[in-house]
Amino acid sequence: MFARKIIGLPIILALFAVGCAVETGGGEEEAAATEDPTSTYDSAEDPSPIVVLETTMGNIVLQLDRENAPKSVANFLTHIERMKFYDGLFFHRILGQPAVIQAGMLDSTYARRLSPTAFLDNEGGNGLKNVRGTVAMAHAADPNSAKSEFFINIEDNPMLDTDEEKWGWAVFGTVIEGMDVAEAIHELPTRDRGRREFVPEEPLPIILRAYVQPKPEGWQEDTSEAEH
Repeated sequence: MFARKIIGLPIILALFAVGCAVETGGGEEEAAATEDPTSTYDSAEDPSPIVVLETTMGNIVLQLDRENAPKSVANFLTHIERMKFYDGLFFHRILGQPAVIQAGMLDSTYARRLSPTAFLDNEGGNGLKNVRGTVAMAHAADPNSAKSEFFINIEDNPMLDTDEEKWGWAVFGTVIEGMDVAEAIHELPTRDRGRREFVPEEPLPIILRAYVQPKPEGWQEDTSEAEH
């Protein structure tokens, strides 16, 4: 796997950025906006919404950080609540160094799903670090090219943080349940498929459904599995 190759940090970051697809918006595979009229929960009023990723390998539960990453959180929720964008996509990229699992582009037939949303301004300077258990927006060589793709940090990945020399990858939430599921996905064997590298072998780790979950009464905000 990529993790076991001895590659200099600049090359690692270049390859990581190249592997994040540049989306242009529009296209035949755009997700349609489908509002759920039965929902009474307003995630816009919640400073730390909870998102559940139901996958074929188990559930991964994320707590988002609207205070520190308002644009990234609003974008992520738009893809989930209005477009059901992630339903049927899979974690299409599994890297060892940096140790991440990435989703938000390919469905189970390997067709690319394009997002119609605008590119995001990079919020990598928000002070949140790419430590184990955090979730961040993926982008290409242009640091302001994030749209729908995101990744979960399986280990601390300080090389992905913004610093004085570069824009990094903006963290916007943490895994609060199901880190064992994320780690199990990370352990899947990978292969090359056409021009794509580090694609998991079948059966694919598919996101069956992604949705926002209202918090139960007595919710505690300090339940994160991320290591700070």
